[in-house]
Amino acid sequence: MPKQILSADWYKIQSQGLSLDTTVTGNGTGTAEVQDNMMVVKLTTVTDAKRNYTTVNTPFSFKILEAVVYSATATTAETHFVGIRNGTDVIASNAQLGTIDYLSYITDLDNTYTSFVKGDNDLVVTLSGSSIGTAVAVIQFAYV
Repeated sequence: MPKQILSADWYKIQSQGLSLDTTVTGNGTGTAEVQDNMMVVKLTTVTDAKRNYTTVNTPFSFKILEAVVYSATATTAETHFVGIRNGTDVIASNAQLGTIDYLSYITDLDNTYTSFVKGDNDLVVTLSGSSIGTAVAVIQFAYV
Protein backbone atom coordinates (compact mmCIF):
# COMPACT_ATOMS: atom_id res chain seq x y z
CA MET A 1 0.00 0.00 0.00
CA PRO A 2 1.51 3.38 -0.98
CA LYS A 3 2.16 5.93 1.71
CA GLN A 4 -0.34 8.80 1.72
CA ILE A 5 1.25 12.21 1.17
CA LEU A 6 -0.51 15.05 2.93
CA SER A 7 -0.51 18.61 1.63
CA ALA A 8 1.28 21.53 3.24
CA ASP A 9 -2.16 23.04 3.94
CA TRP A 10 -3.11 19.97 6.00
CA TYR A 11 -0.05 20.43 8.22
CA LYS A 12 -0.80 24.16 8.65
CA ILE A 13 -4.40 23.43 9.63
CA GLN A 14 -3.30 20.88 12.24
CA SER A 15 -0.53 22.99 13.75
CA GLN A 16 -1.25 26.72 13.73
CA GLY A 17 -4.28 27.33 11.55
CA LEU A 18 -4.69 28.28 7.94
CA SER A 19 -5.84 31.70 6.77
CA LEU A 20 -8.34 31.44 3.93
CA ASP A 21 -8.74 33.97 1.14
CA THR A 22 -11.96 35.96 1.30
CA THR A 23 -13.81 38.34 -0.98
CA VAL A 24 -16.12 40.97 0.50
CA THR A 25 -19.10 42.27 -1.42
CA GLY A 26 -21.09 45.13 0.00
CA ASN A 27 -19.70 46.85 3.01
CA GLY A 28 -16.98 46.18 5.57
CA THR A 29 -14.31 43.54 6.05
CA GLY A 30 -14.19 39.77 6.35
CA THR A 31 -11.50 37.28 7.36
CA ALA A 32 -11.50 33.49 7.72
CA GLU A 33 -9.21 30.97 9.35
CA VAL A 34 -9.31 27.21 9.87
CA GLN A 35 -7.96 25.37 12.93
CA ASP A 36 -8.52 21.59 13.00
CA ASN A 37 -12.21 21.19 12.07
CA MET A 38 -13.35 24.72 12.99
CA MET A 39 -13.64 27.68 10.65
CA VAL A 40 -13.75 31.15 12.18
CA VAL A 41 -15.16 33.93 9.99
CA LYS A 42 -15.00 37.50 11.33
CA LEU A 43 -17.25 40.10 9.68
CA THR A 44 -17.45 43.84 10.24
CA THR A 45 -19.83 46.40 8.74
CA VAL A 46 -18.50 49.93 8.58
CA THR A 47 -21.61 51.90 7.63
CA ASP A 48 -25.09 51.89 9.13
CA ALA A 49 -27.83 49.85 7.46
CA LYS A 50 -25.49 47.93 5.13
CA ARG A 51 -24.79 44.25 4.46
CA ASN A 52 -21.45 42.48 4.44
CA TYR A 53 -21.25 39.40 2.18
CA THR A 54 -17.96 37.58 2.78
CA THR A 55 -17.21 34.75 0.35
CA VAL A 56 -14.68 32.25 1.71
CA ASN A 57 -12.39 30.33 -0.64
CA THR A 58 -12.56 26.60 0.10
CA PRO A 59 -9.26 24.77 -0.55
CA PHE A 60 -10.73 21.45 0.73
CA SER A 61 -14.07 19.62 0.67
CA PHE A 62 -16.17 19.72 3.84
CA LYS A 63 -19.65 19.47 5.33
CA ILE A 64 -20.93 21.95 7.91
CA LEU A 65 -22.07 20.22 11.11
CA GLU A 66 -23.03 23.17 13.30
CA ALA A 67 -22.42 26.87 13.73
CA VAL A 68 -22.32 29.45 16.48
CA VAL A 69 -22.28 33.21 16.01
CA TYR A 70 -20.80 35.66 18.46
CA SER A 71 -21.57 39.36 18.76
CA ALA A 72 -18.46 41.45 19.28
CA THR A 73 -19.98 44.96 19.10
CA ALA A 74 -23.78 44.85 18.67
CA THR A 75 -25.75 47.15 20.94
CA THR A 76 -29.28 45.69 20.83
CA ALA A 77 -30.76 42.30 19.98
CA GLU A 78 -32.65 43.73 17.02
CA THR A 79 -29.72 45.24 15.14
CA HIS A 80 -27.56 42.43 13.76
CA PHE A 81 -28.18 39.17 11.93
CA VAL A 82 -25.79 36.56 10.52
CA GLY A 83 -26.55 34.15 7.68
CA ILE A 84 -24.66 31.28 6.04
CA ARG A 85 -25.14 30.29 2.40
CA ASN A 86 -23.81 27.88 -0.18
CA GLY A 87 -23.72 30.23 -3.16
CA THR A 88 -27.29 31.53 -3.26
CA ASP A 89 -28.75 28.57 -1.34
CA VAL A 90 -29.52 29.46 2.28
CA ILE A 91 -28.10 27.13 4.95
CA ALA A 92 -29.03 29.36 7.88
CA SER A 93 -30.55 32.81 7.87
CA ASN A 94 -31.03 35.59 10.34
CA ALA A 95 -29.24 34.21 13.39
CA GLN A 96 -30.03 37.07 15.72
CA LEU A 97 -27.27 38.68 17.74
CA GLY A 98 -27.76 40.47 21.00
CA THR A 99 -25.56 42.78 22.98
CA ILE A 100 -21.78 42.45 23.14
CA ASP A 101 -20.49 38.97 24.05
CA TYR A 102 -23.80 37.40 22.99
CA LEU A 103 -23.68 33.81 21.63
CA SER A 104 -26.31 32.43 19.28
CA TYR A 105 -26.35 28.74 18.36
CA ILE A 106 -27.68 28.17 14.86
CA THR A 107 -30.14 25.32 15.17
CA ASP A 108 -31.88 25.50 11.80
CA LEU A 109 -29.16 24.40 9.36
CA ASP A 110 -30.58 23.26 6.02
CA ASN A 111 -28.62 20.03 5.47
CA THR A 112 -29.47 20.06 1.77
CA TYR A 113 -26.78 22.71 1.19
CA THR A 114 -24.15 22.06 3.89
CA SER A 115 -21.64 20.20 1.65
CA PHE A 116 -18.85 22.12 -0.11
CA VAL A 117 -16.46 20.89 -2.79
CA LYS A 118 -12.78 21.82 -2.87
CA GLY A 119 -12.32 24.98 -4.90
CA ASP A 120 -15.99 25.83 -5.39
CA ASN A 121 -15.56 28.94 -3.21
CA ASP A 122 -19.30 29.14 -2.51
CA LEU A 123 -19.31 29.59 1.28
CA VAL A 124 -20.88 32.97 1.97
CA VAL A 125 -21.31 34.39 5.48
CA THR A 126 -23.41 37.54 5.78
CA LEU A 127 -23.78 40.23 8.42
CA SER A 128 -26.59 42.74 8.26
CA GLY A 129 -27.78 45.35 10.66
CA SER A 130 -29.07 48.80 11.33
CA SER A 131 -25.79 49.96 12.84
CA ILE A 132 -22.07 49.36 12.62
CA GLY A 133 -21.15 45.97 14.04
CA THR A 134 -18.75 43.05 14.25
CA ALA A 135 -19.69 39.38 14.43
CA VAL A 136 -17.77 36.12 14.48
CA ALA A 137 -19.17 32.91 13.02
CA VAL A 138 -17.58 29.69 14.26
CA ILE A 139 -18.42 26.84 11.90
CA GLN A 140 -17.70 23.24 12.89
CA PHE A 141 -17.26 20.94 9.90
CA ALA A 142 -16.15 17.48 8.84
CA TYR A 143 -13.66 16.93 6.04
CA VAL A 144 -15.14 14.87 3.19
